[in-house]
Amino acid sequence: MSTAISFEEQTRGWLAHIAQQTATASQIRAYGELKRLFQSYCFITVVDFGSIANLQIEDWSI
Repeated sequence: MSTAISFEEQTRGWLAHIAQQTATASQIRAYGELKRLFQSYCFITVVDFGSIANLQIEDWSI
C-alpha cells in the first residue's frame, strides 16, 4: 500500500534525474527505472492522501 503523494514524489525524482542526463545511455537507463516505478505501482493499492492515509503512515512510522 502506498499513497498518491509517494507516487508523485518518486515520479518527480525520476523525471528530474532523467532531465539531468546528457548521455543517451544514461537516459535509457533512467527511463527504464521510471518504467519500473510505473509497473510496480500497478500491483499495489494506492490510496488518496487524506486523514486515513495519514493515520496509516503514522502507524508505519512506529
